[in-house]
This record gives sequence, structure tokens and C-alpha cells, in this order.
Amino acid sequence: MKTNLLKIGACLLFIATIVACSSDSDINLTDAATPERENRASFWEGEIGVDNGDGDIQITADKSAIIANFEDILQKEGNATTLESLKIVKKPALNDPSNIGYMLIGADGRNISIGVMLIRNGSGSLSLDEAFDVIKTTSCRGCASGCNLEYLYVNGKKVPICNENGCISDCTKTETEL
Repeated sequence: MKTNLLKIGACLLFIATIVACSSDSDINLTDAATPERENRASFWEGEIGVDNGDGDIQITADKSAIIANFEDILQKEGNATTLESLKIVKKPALNDPSNIGYMLIGADGRNISIGVMLIRNGSGSLSLDEAFDVIKTTSCRGCASGCNLEYLYVNGKKVPICNENGCISDCTKTETEL
């Protein structure tokens, strides 16, 4: 009787192990362990840029790493492109001109832009705005003269949007977790 119970217990343990290690897992250890993935995490931490208050806003983080990360995100979203510019812009909220915010925006010069919200610290240092639980990029695709990255100020948070600016229904917005 004991041997039968031990055999049944061993079989159940084996089946539970197989189910727990099934291929449906979202964890990709080879991808997470690559140096590229580790570098991506590090360049988003800390200072991204600086605003000294003289109207000249500088990017201090690794520009090529940011562009590569943005292009990778766009490709995964089905919007493969080569970004031609990367800049930090200071702009008012569309619904509250007294609320001024910062956005890091990459653009391909045609119809795609991607960006993240930044926040200015006391020293003028700009870093990712972590007002939300999950930091996301926002990408906009549409006509060349519109579909620009803007933001609304809603319940104390800056919410990125794609402003159509005459694109009518050709403007699409995609959000991806960093």
C-alpha cells in the first residue's frame, strides 16, 4: 500500500512540475540575460536630460541607445522605421496651458513619432515621469503634417495623446511598456 501511494505521489509531483514549467510561460531568460536588455534598463534610469532654464534643453543620456530602443519598440508595434531626430521638448498641456511638461520625442521626419513623458527635478535634471505604475512609450502614426505627440493634464497626471492636427482618421496611437 505504501509503495502504491509513493508511486502515485511521485507521478502527481512529476505532472505538477511539467505543468509549472510549460512553454506557455512569458519569461524569456535568454532575452532578459542579453547585454542589450541590461543596457536598456540602465540608460532609462536617472537623468535623461537637463533644462538649465535658458531655453536650451540637452539630452544627457545615451542618444544612440535611446534611438535603438525606440526603433525596436516601433518595429515590434509594426511601425518599422529609422528615426531621424531625437529631442526633448517643453510644451503646455492641450487642456491646461498653465501646466508645462517635457517630452522626449523621436521622429522619422515623415509620419511616425515616439516618446515618453519626462519630469523636471529641482536642479533642472530631467528623468522619466513615473506618475503611472507602468512607464510606457507612446507612438503616433499618421499624416506628415499632423498626428503629433502632445499631452493632456488629467487628475494630476500627464497623459500622452496623438493630436490629429488635420489628419482626421489617419492618426493612430500605440502604447508600449518600457
